[in-house]
Amino acid sequence: MTSPREQEIRMIFSRYVAIRRDLQKSKPKLSKKGRAMIEKALDRLGYESLDLIFLYFAEARDDYTRFMRGDNDLSKDYVKLDSLLRPTKLDEKLVRAKRWRSRGSRSTEEHIREAIAPKPKEDPDLFLPLQFVGGDE
Repeated sequence: MTSPREQEIRMIFSRYVAIRRDLQKSKPKLSKKGRAMIEKALDRLGYESLDLIFLYFAEARDDYTRFMRGDNDLSKDYVKLDSLLRPTKLDEKLVRAKRWRSRGSRSTEEHIREAIAPKPKEDPDLFLPLQFVGGDE
């Protein structure tokens, strides 16, 4: 029978395998070093938080995850186990993942549209004259 901790390690690693597959990279093997990195990250953050980070890298399409997945000047992907689990960046990745989750199911396009053209504040005293340009006068 597999221990609960071993199941967590395997589930986190399976998320990682799926990310690498989406990038059309070869299937990674779970080495002793990889297992130790996952276990250390689990000790630090717990399963739910670590799973959220991997889900974020699997599904989010924000600037950060696109860069990490290879949409950068070097076309190099940084979605490798040692990079995803780097202790000095783990807290930052968790913050980004939580922010992504809090946005809900809205698409990246909706966020961009909102950022580019925010809804105007309604001001009944504001008058903007219209000027038509071009046409047959």
